[in-house]
Amino acid sequence: MKAQEFIKEVDNSDRGMNKYGLAARNKDGKFYSYRHGKLTGTFNNIQDLQRHQHELIKDESVSEDAGLTDQQKQGLQAIYKKYGNYEGYGNGDSLPIGNMEQVIDPGSTLWADDKEYKELDAYMKKMGYDGFSDAQDKDEDFFDNAMKEMPISSAMQDDISKVLGNDYYEKPNLARAAKDYMSSSDESVSEDEGELARLKELSGIEEGADFYGYYKDPKDPEGKTFTYPNNMEFKTPHRSNANARMLLSRIGLEPDFENTGSHLIDDFIKVTTNWLQTHEADKDTNEYDEVEMYHVEANRIKKTHPEVTHVGFN
Repeated sequence: MKAQEFIKEVDNSDRGMNKYGLAARNKDGKFYSYRHGKLTGTFNNIQDLQRHQHELIKDESVSEDAGLTDQQKQGLQAIYKKYGNYEGYGNGDSLPIGNMEQVIDPGSTLWADDKEYKELDAYMKKMGYDGFSDAQDKDEDFFDNAMKEMPISSAMQDDISKVLGNDYYEKPNLARAAKDYMSSSDESVSEDEGELARLKELSGIEEGADFYGYYKDPKDPEGKTFTYPNNMEFKTPHRSNANARMLLSRIGLEPDFENTGSHLIDDFIKVTTNWLQTHEADKDTNEYDEVEMYHVEANRIKKTHPEVTHVGFN
């Protein structure tokens, strides 16, 4: 900012104050700085005045220009709750943090930083690409084509736009505030169902889960990482987390799937088979139809993808 422009800014209201309460006077070769009507310093040149007033508002300027509303904070909590455990392909950070860093400093980040690792890896394997660079070399429309087959990454970007606005990519200060807030609130998101429902309602984010088939990633020598087939199809509807928990509880499995993970596919089929057999009299109910749907889907996955060892909601 040029010195003349700064003086013009600090004297842009009827009372000589700008939006931060700053004002300045030039009298007899001296520069006087005021904030909210009180003298804060006297200077011999405009450069010192400028530095002084910038120092006064260095924290508030970011807050004013990129302050988060209560609704945005609630929405960001819901986003971090939903996507924070997903890992970005480019840098290994959580997906929403990677997305914010792309806005804050696009020159030092990669397109893949906020793309879910397993999704992008599965797509490249499906297409026969030997890594990220090979994919870009062989397909000039790689970025667009890949996004069509990455539902988690796409949904996260849509959810962030709902919370921060469609133009948030043009607002690095807003992204920085969002990143700091999500990083600091990692442990503060309430586990209470009523609170999560309120976050969902206020933010417009549609939390929920899909029914997947998994197997241990052969690339992980420790056998701790699970992956899913490249050509995995989803024959069951997207469900709310609450409905998924209700189903698991109904058939006698641990309902807290967000923390306990998936189930052995053979165990799941055995449990649903037993439940259906003991509830023959309830064939005309929605509950019976729902259990039967997932029983059929688990058997389909087992037949179509023999490598799958586990099923569950995610």
